[in-house]
Amino acid sequence: MKKVFKMIGITLSVIIGLIVISTILFISYSPQFGKNITKEQRKEYSKLENFKNGKFSNQHLSPMTVNYWKLIKEWTRKAPNRNPNKNIL
Repeated sequence: MKKVFKMIGITLSVIIGLIVISTILFISYSPQFGKNITKEQRKEYSKLENFKNGKFSNQHLSPMTVNYWKLIKEWTRKAPNRNPNKNIL
């Protein structure tokens, strides 16, 4: 029985390891996740008013505080049109 649990543990570890490695490789090499900008892009971006010191900055204050409990409550209880007006079938 110990051998079975050991094999299951090894198999799960290998699967999780492969998923982690695949995710890292995908994010590293996929163009959707960005890359270094070219000199032409930097020149174009420097003309924009919200691109300063090589970085974009928000033009308006954007607080990053969220009341997660309130958000979950709204999603689960106060959602408008949560139920259909008539039977679907």
